[in-house]
Amino acid sequence: MKKLHKILISIVLVVALTSSVFSGVLASADTETTYSTVAHHHFDNLGGNIPENVYGSCVYVAMSMLLSFYDSYWNDSFVPEDYESTTKPVINYITHYPSFSPRLKLENNDWSVQGLYINALYPGCDDSTLNYHLREAYRDFILSNSDEYLKLHLMSIGIQLGYHNDPQENYGITLEEAANILDEYFDEIFGENNYYSLLFDNSDAPIQITVIKETSLLYDRDDVMQEIESKLTNKSPVIYGGARQQNASDDNNGKKGHAMVAYHIEEDGDVLMHRGYADSDVYITSTNDTEYNLDIGVLSLTFNESFAHSCSDNYILNPGNISICSCEVFNIHSEHTCVKKDATVVSYDSTGHYYECICGNLVHELHNYTAFTSVDLRHHTAVCADCGYSTLDAHAWQKISLNTSMCAYCGQTKDNLGGKPGMVPLDNENEEEIE
Repeated sequence: MKKLHKILISIVLVVALTSSVFSGVLASADTETTYSTVAHHHFDNLGGNIPENVYGSCVYVAMSMLLSFYDSYWNDSFVPEDYESTTKPVINYITHYPSFSPRLKLENNDWSVQGLYINALYPGCDDSTLNYHLREAYRDFILSNSDEYLKLHLMSIGIQLGYHNDPQENYGITLEEAANILDEYFDEIFGENNYYSLLFDNSDAPIQITVIKETSLLYDRDDVMQEIESKLTNKSPVIYGGARQQNASDDNNGKKGHAMVAYHIEEDGDVLMHRGYADSDVYITSTNDTEYNLDIGVLSLTFNESFAHSCSDNYILNPGNISICSCEVFNIHSEHTCVKKDATVVSYDSTGHYYECICGNLVHELHNYTAFTSVDLRHHTAVCADCGYSTLDAHAWQKISLNTSMCAYCGQTKDNLGGKPGMVPLDNENEEEIE
């Protein structure tokens, strides 16, 4: 396990991608919004479909949201299928309006039921005693459901690493601890083959984890702000976090931290953030004016060229109920390979026929000639079974006996000796002979 420098902080997570794969334009069905990036659309339409922030677990919520985003739009390996919702967003081909964003399976309802059970199990006890039993039950809930829900799995890693030894304490973690948890998580997902790198100990790693904080000896506030702006400008979502001053002093010098996903920067500098609560989605502010503007920092993931986009089928296109990738929805992937969205031929010519791709481009296919009809002893017609295009071609003669040849396509026969009226000799310049 790699050790990180301990720098007391508030908590922030940022994932950076330097390519422009997350650019694109998509209009909203419900508003006048035009989305200029995939992250802008995804988090704007995520709403309350996120894990529940229970007992100070906002960083775990943030990590879950971010991993889910990159699993949906960049590489389907970030999140195992067991943690994902089986309900896929539906795209209307005419309007291109996704019904919602891809999402995780959520533990919220399961924990609500468990909480009601604990309340019923200890009737009449004071709040302090009830809270004790609820926290004990939540620890058991995490460990017994870590194979079902991504956030709980990340929390179980934190427990294994010794960050939450006391079930009665909140589940807040430092930025370095969040990096260690991602380190362990990537070990599980991608294997221990230098697939990731903590800090800058291996700049060639496919996934680079980097920590920048204003309380560090290496960085100041300007470095952090520049990193956040750079990531948002490069169309990469950011989990922005910081602390706010509290009236009463506590173990964190009177400060209370929170993590939020910052996913889009407007032309006027305003930043759109998802607070990580089910009852609040879009929060518009600037990184300087947000209430959590103390001790800010960045934990970033950077992918090198070896960790390329991998198509997945996280959307459903209607009509047709076709499973498609986000790069086809947003037409954003530079190496996008067009495929026909249905069996309707939109045009044809002598070289083949054309179908329409979901991105609007045309897909070319060669004609599929299956119907051949002899016209005379020189020619036959050929008709494409897919589009109906027909052509007039010379017979392709093939000897079937010493005296007779047959066209390999239409079945027309002729006398090889050429002595009968109307028969065509084998050396006719418009015909071919197949041995």
